[in-house]
Amino acid sequence: MRSWKRRGPTYCKDTWGCPRSQRKRVVFNKFGQPIGKIGKKFTNFLGTVARLGAELPIDQFDWRQVPNEKKEDAWEVVQDYYDVDEMHKSWTLSNIGTKWKDWKCYLRKTYFDPGFPCTDDRVIGDQWTGLYAHWQSSLAQKHSITNKANRSKQVMMHTNGTQSFACKRYDLEKGSGKVLSRPELFKLTHTKKNGKIVDKA
Repeated sequence: MRSWKRRGPTYCKDTWGCPRSQRKRVVFNKFGQPIGKIGKKFTNFLGTVARLGAELPIDQFDWRQVPNEKKEDAWEVVQDYYDVDEMHKSWTLSNIGTKWKDWKCYLRKTYFDPGFPCTDDRVIGDQWTGLYAHWQSSLAQKHSITNKANRSKQVMMHTNGTQSFACKRYDLEKGSGKVLSRPELFKLTHTKKNGKIVDKA
């Protein structure tokens, strides 16, 4: 059996270890998306914030149900390590919300279906108990079936890896000095390294 190499979890230890006096300023493009090397590190860092159970408990079953004071706590954590203007607060919290949801999806895939106990030390025990009980409910099972059906319809996957489209656009435009159109960017992010496109459509 072939052994597949998988990317491990991102911890951003270099960022968490920096004092507030050394926090980096995040630059955003005209679409309100972080760009550049700092922008990429910033979005990776937001994923680690999304996994902070004390600030963003996973036993809240929907991002909209997470108390606003908890989201404010997460925003304050971000501000401790990155210099982000208030005007980008909405995008930042929305991105954390997406990564918070992805974090729970990972936990479900890894620990729920096989029925294994959750051994991830980033998970708070009583939160896991509440989340596990929710996943066993008939409502959650119904939502799961619907979501799986919707995901099966997605056949055109991008080839950009963990890099955001905004950072990809920034790097390409900086290197060529040319402004990319949306169709051009779409083609570049849906073409494999061997030059083949992911889908003829």
